[in-house]
Amino acid sequence: MKQQGYIISYSYSRKYPTIRSVNSQKAVRLYRLGEEYELDRIAQRINANDYDIVAINREKHLMTMKPPNYTRIHVNGTKKTARKIGGLYGLYLHYLYLLGYRPKKKHRPLSPEMREAGRMCDKYSACARLMAREHLRTDEEVQAFITDSEQKMAELSETRNKIRNKLRRASEPDHIEHLTTERDSLTAEIGNLRKDIRTAEFTLERSQQVQKDIEIELKACGMIRSRNHRDRDGR
Repeated sequence: MKQQGYIISYSYSRKYPTIRSVNSQKAVRLYRLGEEYELDRIAQRINANDYDIVAINREKHLMTMKPPNYTRIHVNGTKKTARKIGGLYGLYLHYLYLLGYRPKKKHRPLSPEMREAGRMCDKYSACARLMAREHLRTDEEVQAFITDSEQKMAELSETRNKIRNKLRRASEPDHIEHLTTERDSLTAEIGNLRKDIRTAEFTLERSQQVQKDIEIELKACGMIRSRNHRDRDGR
């Protein structure tokens, strides 16, 4: 009713409910408007309208609803014959799984060591993404990636310095805009390389600690499972 421009006042302190326009200060008692404006009749009409609207919307939904499309996927081999992910990439994927980060799901309580490591979860996830993207499997491949990235970053920096020198001497607006766009593109590329280098260096620094944390977590899991078996058997 307020959306229609009317305000209904109804409380136990009043003998009769009243209605007034939002632009008026004078209220009228509802019973003076006739039987159709009693509170019970108004509630009946509102409920009837709600039922009608629900039925209409349901019919529209059924008419526009499309049948589901089923896709059949054929997978070669079995779980036993599937290729296992190993190396440094597999190590970090397993670590992220134990942290409950990949896949995202409600995870059981972690050991104190893993709770501390959970604070660095974003860095570990970045390591896994980098190794998957660049196909890095060993420490030697990660070190080679760092060397190549540093060399490429130096070349891009040199090219950017040349563009900056041209930009100082440029006078035409179109030429200035072109050089500015090229400079900004090189800056973004250098920033991504610098971030990848930091991630790769972090991977090399933490790989041994990751292996130790996994061993601690697996040992804790074994202790929990053995305790649960003893409690279930009543021993």
